[in-house]
Amino acid sequence: MFEFLKKKQADEQLYAAVGGTLHALEESEEEVFAAKMMGEGFFIRPSSNTLYAPIDGKVASIFPTKHAFTIESHQGSNLLIHIGIDTVELAGAPFQLELAAGQKLTAGQKIGQIDFAAIEKAGKKTDTFVLFPDISEPEKIAITLGEAVQGGSAIGKLQ
Repeated sequence: MFEFLKKKQADEQLYAAVGGTLHALEESEEEVFAAKMMGEGFFIRPSSNTLYAPIDGKVASIFPTKHAFTIESHQGSNLLIHIGIDTVELAGAPFQLELAAGQKLTAGQKIGQIDFAAIEKAGKKTDTFVLFPDISEPEKIAITLGEAVQGGSAIGKLQ
């Protein structure tokens, strides 16, 4: 019997979904994300309102309330972008996404505007999560936490 070796795919470049500060999931006030029930990842405490594609891929789905969407990378990694905590209750009002299911994305591409001031005014947290539901090993995500990042800029790699 032959055993076929899987060819390791190249690392995928990660970009900041929004400008702000990178944080570990464990620091989140959102218990489901902090406990990594939705997979590994990180969040950004935003300092700007422009949203960018964090990886090359295509839009797999968009929640009707526009507070979250999924991307399938060109190499098959799945990402969930979740904007804010309990922002589903805002019925899409602060989210102006320039996305459609099936749309191809280039990492660092502008994909929308978020009114973070309106989210805060509604009493919600603005933390923006980048989650990888298929990844359970933190070392697969090579970024430096605690750093201030500019939206749309390279921040690390998915290994």
